[in-house]
Amino acid sequence: MKDAANTPAIKTIQTEDAQAADPHAAGTKLGSYIFGKNLGKGTFGLVKLATHLLTQELVSICEMSLYKIQMCVCR
Repeated sequence: MKDAANTPAIKTIQTEDAQAADPHAAGTKLGSYIFGKNLGKGTFGLVKLATHLLTQELVSICEMSLYKIQMCVCR
């Protein structure tokens, strides 16, 4: 069983299209977070590693495509 203190927090950021030019490439900043490498890719978007600038806490951020979600729901 994993220790909850060592598990990265999960944050969700929604963009209109996760397939467009990557506005959250490694090294870019969003709010108090700086993006790192891609962790994975799923049906609706990307999961990226990010670091909180003040606390240096590592988190995973899910970047989701609203278009893909809407297309799936409308079917």
